[in-house]
Amino acid sequence: MSARTILIIEDEMHMRRFLGTLFEMAGFEPLLARNGEEGIKAARTRKPGIILLDMMMPRQGGLVTYRQLKTEPDLAAIPVVVLSGVPRDTALHALPMLSAIHGFPLSEPEAYLEKPPKPDELVPLIERIMLERDAARAGNNTLPAP
Repeated sequence: MSARTILIIEDEMHMRRFLGTLFEMAGFEPLLARNGEEGIKAARTRKPGIILLDMMMPRQGGLVTYRQLKTEPDLAAIPVVVLSGVPRDTALHALPMLSAIHGFPLSEPEAYLEKPPKPDELVPLIERIMLERDAARAGNNTLPAP
């Protein structure tokens, strides 16, 4: 696993390429997946440092993918940021229902952003989440000032 690897699960080709280029320019190694099924396979084999997840996708949508990511022991600790055209309140309303149905409490993703993304906000957000994850792993709760 590379701490600077970001898995981008996005069905829209232009958005997937835009995000891949954006994060590559920011020093990340982007992994691109077209849907939730591809994303789960990539997460299992590559163990990215963070995942950027769309909600509305064909084959396996974002909520099902999110549940799978957070219930598989090898994937559950990977931070997930949702980037979607679906409003935050609408998408996250389903999490308690999924939790009740599957008997596993699902926490909210580390962040939820609506499309279109603002690169000057998205990249620093991903950087901050990864710093927090690294600090938590190191047992150090103090973060550098933004």
